[in-house]
Amino acid sequence: GDDYIDQLTIITEKLGKLPEADLDFVTSEKAKRFMRKLPSKAPVPLTTQFPNTPVEALDLMRKMLEIHPRKRITVEDALAH
Repeated sequence: GDDYIDQLTIITEKLGKLPEADLDFVTSEKAKRFMRKLPSKAPVPLTTQFPNTPVEALDLMRKMLEIHPRKRITVEDALAH
């Protein structure tokens, strides 16, 4: 994206809107306000975005694309996946 607003919009379009409880890691109040105003949107299934991709790869991708840093897979766990 061109800036953080564009990046957050793109992320939300693909992964869905973050619930309020998951905004605790966002340090910028401006970014939080923006994210709260985004329309609710269901995530686009990774199987739709990446057809013919092995299930194991989609599972790893889902875990790596988790936007909340404390919920995202660790490097060690990703390598062991």
